[in-house]
Amino acid sequence: MLVDKYGSRVVEKGLGYVSPVDHSTWVEEISKDLEMLIRDPNGNHVVQQVFETTTNPYCRGMLIMLERINESALFLCTERYGQKIIQRVITTYNDHYRAPVKAAVIKMMKELCVDSSGHSLVRDLIHFGNNEDREMLFQECLTNLVSLTKGNVSVKIVEYFIKNGTKEQIKVMAERLCWQNNLEETLEDYNGCNIVEQILKLSGPQQLQEIHQKLTEFVDQIPKKVTVKMHNNMELNFQRPMINDLFKAYLINLDDYAKVRDKHSANITQIDTWIRGLSERQLFSTLHVPDKHVSSLIEILSEVNGTSHNPELVILIQDIRNYLNCIVWHFTRTKYQFLSSLKRASVIETKDNYTENIKKEPETQKTPEKSSNEKCNSKMKDVTNVNSREPGKKSGRNLPAKIFYRPPMATAGIEVRMTRGNLNLISPPPRLQPTFRMNGPPCPRGPPPPITHLIPPPPLTSATAAKINIGGAVFNSELNTRNHGW
Repeated sequence: MLVDKYGSRVVEKGLGYVSPVDHSTWVEEISKDLEMLIRDPNGNHVVQQVFETTTNPYCRGMLIMLERINESALFLCTERYGQKIIQRVITTYNDHYRAPVKAAVIKMMKELCVDSSGHSLVRDLIHFGNNEDREMLFQECLTNLVSLTKGNVSVKIVEYFIKNGTKEQIKVMAERLCWQNNLEETLEDYNGCNIVEQILKLSGPQQLQEIHQKLTEFVDQIPKKVTVKMHNNMELNFQRPMINDLFKAYLINLDDYAKVRDKHSANITQIDTWIRGLSERQLFSTLHVPDKHVSSLIEILSEVNGTSHNPELVILIQDIRNYLNCIVWHFTRTKYQFLSSLKRASVIETKDNYTENIKKEPETQKTPEKSSNEKCNSKMKDVTNVNSREPGKKSGRNLPAKIFYRPPMATAGIEVRMTRGNLNLISPPPRLQPTFRMNGPPCPRGPPPPITHLIPPPPLTSATAAKINIGGAVFNSELNTRNHGW
C-alpha cells in the first residue's frame, strides 16, 4: 500500500489525523522497509510526510527511523530520493542526532554540489548548521574551488560563501585564487569570471595587489581604452589633498611601515621615488609608473591610512577594482572565443577527414545506359540485393554508380534539392484554375458563386420577373424582350 500510487496518498492523509501514539506506531511499521520506501517515488513521499506531521521528533518511532537513516546516510546522499530524506533530518533534528548525516554530507560535498538536489542539501546544512559545520564546508569548498566555479549548479555554493563569508574567508579565497594557475583556470569560464569579479568587489587593497600581480603573469594584451581610462583616473586621484597627505606621512615615518616595505623590497627604491614625486604635486603621467605597480602604491596608501575613514582613498580603491574587472572580463571573453574557435576547427577537421575517406573509396564500374523500363527493373533488383545475404558474400552497397529513380516526394509534385546541411523542398507553381463553362464562352474571372436556391418563375406572360437567389443575394430580371432587348 505504501508504494501504490493511490494507497500512499491514503497513508499520507492518515498521518495528519492519527493521535501521537498511533503516529509513532505507524512510523515503526514504515521503518521496517525504510530503504525500499526511500527509493520508491510514492514511498518517499510517505517518509517525508512522517517528518512533516510529527509533533514529537524524539518519540520512539521517530528515533528508530532516524537510527536507520544514520546507518545508511552515506549511501542515501548519492540517491536522488534519499537526498530529500537527508534534507528533512537536517532541518528537524539538532546537532547531536544528525551528526552521522552531517559527516556524510561533508564527505560527499564535491559530488553533491554538482547535482541539483544535492546542491540544496549542502545549502540547508550551511543554513541550519553551526559555525563548525560551516567552517568544515568552507574548507572543503576551498579545496575544490576551481572545479566548483566551472559548474552552473556548484558555483552557487561558492557564491553563498562569498556573500555570507567573513573578511578572513574572503581573504583566504583570494589567496587560493592566486595560488599556482588557479586564477587562469578559473577565468576560462564565465561562471569563474563572475566569481573572481565578486571576490574583487569585497577584497581589500592587499588582495587586489596580489590578484593584479597574478594577472600580469598571463594577460599579455590589455585594451588601450582600459589603460587610458585608468591613467586618467589615477592622474586625478593622486592630486587630491587627502591622498597627498598620506604620501607625506609615509615619507616622514618610513620606519613605521617596514612590513609593507619588506613586501615590496624588490622595487622599494622606485616606489619611494614615485611617492616623493607625487607628494611634490608632480603629474602621474610624468613619473612613468608601470601599470603593474599602481596597485602597490594603493596598498601602501591604505597601510598608512589604517582604519580611519578616508573617502578619497575609497574612490581610489574602487577605481583600481574597476580596472581589474575590465582586465578579467577581457581575458575571459578572448579565451572563450579562442576555445570556441578551436572547437569549430576540430569539427571542420573531422568533416574534412570524413570527406577524404569517402573520396578514397573505389568507385564502382559504371553500367551502360539502359531504357527507362530496364532502369526501373535494375533499381528494384539492386534494392532487393542490399538487404539479402548470400552465402559466401558480405552484404554491402552493390548499387550502381548512376541510379535513375524518382524519389517519393517527386510523385507529389515537390522538387527535392540537397545542399550542404540543408534540405530544400521547392513546391511547384500552383496550377491555374480551370475556366468555368455553362452553355457559353469561358468566364475569364472564374466561376460564379454556386446557386444555392432557385425560386421557380411564375406563369409566362408578356412581362414576368424571375427571382434568382445567387450566393445569398436575390436579383430581379425582367424577361420583357421589347423593353430590354433580350
